[in-house]
Amino acid sequence: MAIRFERFNLWRGGKTWAFVKFREHHTELNHMYWAHAPAAHHAHRHIKLSSSEPATAFHFTREAHRVPKTSVEWNERFKEFENWTRLSALMSLASYFEIYIRSVVSLALESDPGVQLGRPHAIEGVSLLKTRKDYSFIDLAENCAKGTWQERLNHYRTLFGHVPPQLEAMTVDLEEIRRMRNSVGHMFGRSGDFSLIRDLPDVTPTTRLSETRLQAFLGTVMDAAIIIDGHLGPSHIGQYESFIYYHSWRDPNFLDTPEEARQLAREFSQFKASPARGEAGREFCRGLISYYKNA
Repeated sequence: MAIRFERFNLWRGGKTWAFVKFREHHTELNHMYWAHAPAAHHAHRHIKLSSSEPATAFHFTREAHRVPKTSVEWNERFKEFENWTRLSALMSLASYFEIYIRSVVSLALESDPGVQLGRPHAIEGVSLLKTRKDYSFIDLAENCAKGTWQERLNHYRTLFGHVPPQLEAMTVDLEEIRRMRNSVGHMFGRSGDFSLIRDLPDVTPTTRLSETRLQAFLGTVMDAAIIIDGHLGPSHIGQYESFIYYHSWRDPNFLDTPEEARQLAREFSQFKASPARGEAGREFCRGLISYYKNA
């Protein structure tokens, strides 16, 4: 069955390419963490059942003098490491989420620049992509990925007229993630204001993040990305990412020939979010190429 090209229809799954990449990062982080979790559980259980020093219990000879001498001391240090692992995971989570936000917001503005004037779909972004060198709204998108979450959503509202209510309802949770991420990135996991912490004579305790809380944060960020994509994808982006790819790819060996759509379909077939292969993909690409030329 052929897939007919439509400007504001998304590929299979109804997600932007930006979201597909975000989801890959999210899956990768989950895979790494859940590879670590059972190993940590096994290590705790093993040391609890052993009467030997930790280095001996783990058959660890390299730099053995650095390993804690008692199981109690080892447990304390390893629990700190596990907490830091979760904080590091949170920092990665917040980072790739912000990459997604910058990407999807800038794509929406480039694809549908009239939205900033309150006139969505009044200006075809593809025509500007074709005629303007380095066409981009990444600077405006940056405002939606920095500052407090209230500030971010205010910028989002200014650009697109409104914020999805479900996203606005997540402000408190998203702000907690942002603040904790900053404590890891800027103050080695310490909470509080730097101007106060610097004057304290002792090192303050590291921020604590349980596995249950990390799981909740992972779910929050995924939900937020789904909401944003569900708003900006079909309303303002549509197939704009396909146009960007075609604009950069346009092979002079196939321009204005029947073979061009076939070759473009082969290019798209490598992507996880691509339309159907074969003739269905070529039909889609013929529509995309025609729209691009007439934009």
